[in-house]
Amino acid sequence: LIPFVKNLYDINIDAEYWCGDLANGERNTEWLDRYGKFVYFLIFSTGTTYGTLELVNSNLFGLRMFSMGIAPPSFRRFRQQRFWVLLSANLPQIIIQLVLIF
Repeated sequence: LIPFVKNLYDINIDAEYWCGDLANGERNTEWLDRYGKFVYFLIFSTGTTYGTLELVNSNLFGLRMFSMGIAPPSFRRFRQQRFWVLLSANLPQIIIQLVLIF
């Protein structure tokens, strides 16, 4: 549950960042207004924000719904957060394994 809530928090914070981008902010705002519900649906169905953003930023089949257009530096910044989400998701399992080993 914690990683899922963190994913939703991250997407909201980063969406504000992307919409405030001087170069692509207006385009990102329009895209999120139109396809934001689709993004949340994908996050709920896949359980991962990172896979969802890879998909909606992939220009799959040339469809607009898969052409979010996040600038590469902004997208890299978002991907760097992935480590901390994965660590927080697996921390309870790591602790249990360490306790059982020792």
